[in-house]
Amino acid sequence: MGRTFVSLARIGQDIGLGKTGVSYHAVKLRKLGYLTYCKPFFKGQKSTANRIVYDPSLKLEESIKARLTTKQQIQLGEAEAMLKQQAIQSKSGHNTQAELDLSKFRDEFQCLTADFFSRAKGAGWWISPDVEERAAAMLANQASELLREPHSDETEAA
Repeated sequence: MGRTFVSLARIGQDIGLGKTGVSYHAVKLRKLGYLTYCKPFFKGQKSTANRIVYDPSLKLEESIKARLTTKQQIQLGEAEAMLKQQAIQSKSGHNTQAELDLSKFRDEFQCLTADFFSRAKGAGWWISPDVEERAAAMLANQASELLREPHSDETEAA
């Protein structure tokens, strides 16, 4: 993706069309999704900024996510998972027994993960404290997403 501030007249000059011809084709590109308007780079910018989309199937959100560092992507994933949990919680309005049990298992898994990291650090491995805390929470969330609610019938569980 790219941005351009080039005027229609300048583009027309480069390709041998008039300003109206370039405008006509720009409208076509905009309708096809290859050209979109975007926010100005700085306050007081007079010209219109256009974003050139090389792959129209890409959404703006996906292109922004692709530019994030690994650490930022992990943090974003954790925040999205937390928001997802909160949305589920707010829809139901109250905790079911299964949700309370799952929360208990998540906390227990997080403690086991923290214990694992402590033993690894004792054996000479290194991990920064903030990464250790986030990793324990992230792994616990991932593990709890793999679990399903308990079966009410003993024969179904087998």
